[in-house]
Amino acid sequence: MNPPIINATDVRKVYFIGDSKVEALRGVDFSVQASEMVAVMGPSGCGKTTLLNCLSGLDTFDRGSVVIEGQSLEKLGDRRLTRYRAEHMGFIFQSYNLLPVISAAENVELALLVNGVHGREARHKALDMLDAVGLLDWKHHRPAQLSGGQRQRVAIARALANRPAIVWADEPTGNLDDDTSLEVLNLMRRLNVEHAQTFVIVTHDPKVGDFCDRVVRMANGRMVHDRNGSTTAAEDADDQGTEPDSETEEAAGIAGMSSVRDGPSADCGLQDSATPGTGPDTT
Repeated sequence: MNPPIINATDVRKVYFIGDSKVEALRGVDFSVQASEMVAVMGPSGCGKTTLLNCLSGLDTFDRGSVVIEGQSLEKLGDRRLTRYRAEHMGFIFQSYNLLPVISAAENVELALLVNGVHGREARHKALDMLDAVGLLDWKHHRPAQLSGGQRQRVAIARALANRPAIVWADEPTGNLDDDTSLEVLNLMRRLNVEHAQTFVIVTHDPKVGDFCDRVVRMANGRMVHDRNGSTTAAEDADDQGTEPDSETEEAAGIAGMSSVRDGPSADCGLQDSATPGTGPDTT
């Protein structure tokens, strides 16, 4: 078997909220093979998003090792890490993070221009990716003129436009209804297969596991379960609960914002309710 594209060993992360110490990650071991699509699931506060941020270099960690494509993240300086992340990783977020004042095509194109792709080539690649996600006819529409599912497809096109080796997705179906969620998951799975890209998806959504090669589960900052295949009804019920003695990731995230490294821009996305092509979303 080839070495894993993602290999984390004994990763630990501690936040301080006032006088309180929050152990967000408590010695996590986690590996992913190239081209694998993996769901990371668990209750709120279990450390899922913190793990994604540490594995992708968006946040630092206190102990342990993270190796991506043979590169040890803790040995990279901020500038090299930022460049590596831009060239080798794509990000998909629950809130889309699209710039509201430019079109779908320009949102995808801008990510390529930032990565040094020249104008005509960037436009060509952006249109190719919008075509791949079924939105070529919507290329001139701004985010407010798109439905939630369409906005998420633009975000997926942006994340994959530079053909990154790894795509990190944080609650990609969190703002979508059931039917739209299934459309987005089918799209992500298709692109995973067609482009042989690795996907790591943090989610509460039990449907996500049905589309993944592997489901890992976290509780209280630790990995507690790792298996192939889809979720079970009992496990789905577990995901809807809260863990005992939980210190929420939301609070920990606020405390740790000062250590986040050069991440994507603040949320520019809008909530889902737009009717395609009918004008601004006022919700």
